[in-house]
Amino acid sequence: MLEEGWGGGASPDPSGFLFCLFSLTWGCAMSLAFSLGVAVSLVLMVVGGLGVYLASPSQRLLGSVRSPRRFLVAGGVLWGLAFLVLGGSMQGVAAAFTLVTWGMVVLMVWPVVAALRFGRGGR
Repeated sequence: MLEEGWGGGASPDPSGFLFCLFSLTWGCAMSLAFSLGVAVSLVLMVVGGLGVYLASPSQRLLGSVRSPRRFLVAGGVLWGLAFLVLGGSMQGVAAAFTLVTWGMVVLMVWPVVAALRFGRGGR
């Protein structure tokens, strides 16, 4: 990487500098893709969790739902998409663990949001 310079001192090799610059740029791009994939999958998980919650007969956000099966299918499809996006961003086992963890959090948050919005009596 270092070659003999004009005055006997060492000067940096320009190809080594370009390699470092390329690797830093590539690393930043991959980090951005990872962060973007995780953010998109988190949004899909939150919206999918809302669909699964709205399919529940005891949900309090919309009162009575005419076709809860549609909400359940939509929530499941969104969770599947979230798993595919996470699987593209990280390894499969880590994606599955992240998906299950976020699923537990999301399924806990929506009933709390409904309880805080409408109180104990509901609609």
